[in-house]
Amino acid sequence: TTATTATTATTATTTTVKVGTTIGTGSTLYPYRLYSINCGGTQYTDSDGIVWQTDAYYSTSTTAVAPTGFTIGGTTNQNLFLTQRYGQTLVYTIPVPAAGRYQVLLWFADIYEGTTLAGTRTFDVLVGGQTVLTALDIVAQAGWGNALLKKFTVDVTGTTLVISFKAYANLDNPCISGIQINSKTNYATTAAPTLSTASTLSTTAATTATTTTGSTTTPALVNYYRINCGGPSYTDSTGAAWLADSYFSTGLQAAATGVTVAGTADQTLFTTYRYMPTYLPGSLTYSFPVPASGTYIVIMYFAEVMSAYQSIGANYFNIAIQGNTVATNFDPIAAAGGFATATQQAYVAAVTGTTLTVTLTNVVGYPFVSAIAVFGNAISTTASTTTASTTTTTKTTTTTKTTTVTTTKTTTVSTTTTTTTASLVNVYLINCGGAAFTDSKSRTWAADAYYNTGSAVATFPGQTIFNAATADWPLYQSERYFNGNLVYTLPVRPGRYQVILYFDECWWTTPGLRAFDISVNGAVVTAAYDAIADVGYSNAAVKTYTATVTGASLVVSLNQLAGLDNPKINGIEVNYIGA
Repeated sequence: TTATTATTATTATTTTVKVGTTIGTGSTLYPYRLYSINCGGTQYTDSDGIVWQTDAYYSTSTTAVAPTGFTIGGTTNQNLFLTQRYGQTLVYTIPVPAAGRYQVLLWFADIYEGTTLAGTRTFDVLVGGQTVLTALDIVAQAGWGNALLKKFTVDVTGTTLVISFKAYANLDNPCISGIQINSKTNYATTAAPTLSTASTLSTTAATTATTTTGSTTTPALVNYYRINCGGPSYTDSTGAAWLADSYFSTGLQAAATGVTVAGTADQTLFTTYRYMPTYLPGSLTYSFPVPASGTYIVIMYFAEVMSAYQSIGANYFNIAIQGNTVATNFDPIAAAGGFATATQQAYVAAVTGTTLTVTLTNVVGYPFVSAIAVFGNAISTTASTTTASTTTTTKTTTTTKTTTVTTTKTTTVSTTTTTTTASLVNVYLINCGGAAFTDSKSRTWAADAYYNTGSAVATFPGQTIFNAATADWPLYQSERYFNGNLVYTLPVRPGRYQVILYFDECWWTTPGLRAFDISVNGAVVTAAYDAIADVGYSNAAVKTYTATVTGASLVVSLNQLAGLDNPKINGIEVNYIGA
């Protein structure tokens, strides 16, 4: 890209600058592209092969398009400067993977006929809350209708980079044509992929090691999901394990036969796919449970292998993450450079809540995806060491059978000593039989899911759980039970996991009436478990196990014993320990 760069309104030079490099200091300082945003415009690929995404992350503002036939001076990439976003209160709020130092490149061109003279449009630019440009006058520095590049470095303390434009009274609106954000740190190996020119497509992303760059420590990135869309579980050429297709809510599976996909060593990953035919209603959607609100990297893999679509423009669609459009009219053949050729697209998504949603919507043809990987920062959790103390309590309890039972008994009360374990990453918090809620540690539990069919739910509204914090009572006031073996099957990647199961007996008041075996991945970890014998009536019980998963599922099974009441469970927590 050729753009005019200037430090004053009277001195300007023309320098050829490839996006992603720095002027005069080489291209090694900030080599990893996080964003290239075509402000006011749609996705396109420039003359340097860089894909600029559709405008996103902006505040309330307006877009403008240059007059038909208009030519921008000082650049070989007309498309970037023929559209712009403008407004009196123009702000871009862009999520970044971690706190740290980033390079910001801002691209300008004044294309409005009412501001052809210097002094008619002047504004300040703030990056990360710091004023980096005062009284910027694009026409004064580059001339009307000419490209202008400004670049900065900024230290971000959180996970959001804010670029704002301050208007001047009685002057025209601030405007911007393009924004690029580059990083020193490779937050995921494929976070800034070389798209159509890649000879071998990488399927490896971030490691779990903490990376230190200068004086800034980058939080560890963890792979949460690798999904082989439309296909079986698979170990790729780098040794990374991919789960069989899961977490989708719509669409159909398909596989191409007799097709060899170029640009990748992993044929299995790219010859199967999930797609959305036009005769089905809605969009193709994947919804991934994530441990917490935060910033995630989503990498999507494509290879157009449908024989009906073998040329550019035959099949294209829109891509949205968390409801925000990240690609408009995405054409897999155009992005990859040919039919049956692998390509990948990386996006950074800000998630509020515990679900990350990817949506592909038809424009022309059938939207599809070959594979999806999701990465995020490690979420520290706590490992609990349970010690027992003994107290004698006398109480009158009304059971759900409306029988008043007065008992004097010895109750084991669990107390917890918490030790921070940075290596644990929460994968699941499931409120069995109940709805989503937030516990006393501000953790969000998901509504019941992943159980086998035929099981039933019981609720105990208003039930007092004697040894649990009040905010945690919702976990124990609902349960899932089954007259048979109650099974939960949780999709996971291979590795070691901590499995924490939560129980509470709110029905029976004496031991020996309900007991069952607990097994994790087919191995019995506790035989004939009886919550009343363990902790007594209406007391919380927490059982912790570790399990190694070699496939794509972690299975928790509560197995019924002859002559005894149904197995039941109140909550399941799963934390990833490591490979």
